[in-house]
Amino acid sequence: MNFDKIVFLDIDGVVNSSKFFSSLSKDRASWDNIDEEKVKLLKEIQSATGCDFVMSSSWRNGWICLRKYKMYKYAYEVFKKYGLDFDDDIARLPNYGYGQRAAEIQDYVYDHNVKHYVILDDQFVNDPNLVQVRPSVGLEEEDVNKAIKILNKEI
Repeated sequence: MNFDKIVFLDIDGVVNSSKFFSSLSKDRASWDNIDEEKVKLLKEIQSATGCDFVMSSSWRNGWICLRKYKMYKYAYEVFKKYGLDFDDDIARLPNYGYGQRAAEIQDYVYDHNVKHYVILDDQFVNDPNLVQVRPSVGLEEEDVNKAIKILNKEI
């Protein structure tokens, strides 16, 4: 993993959204779906910056069980399809407990000497590198452009 540019990624509200969930047919469980259009937007960020991704979502707590649970296996396969691989233990934040995401990210940045980073999250994280995504629609092109600028130090 290259620690020059890191995207700390939340899932629900960023890669999935209220709009996406409401578009699903009733016979599919919402937890078993990832909005591939949003994953394509993540790929745009990676292509423009050469970044790597670190799972900051609460999903990271179950990511290690991806072979056992449909939810994680499905998500892993969708991300992998677009060249975004989270299968490495280093690609997850530590878990300090609810409400501690900012501290988890700051410790990760310090411990791994991360040079440039951005946080994609639908919840407020007290950090100047936050791109707060609207959970009703998820990641949008405007968010992608902000993330690229932060990672490429254009701000």
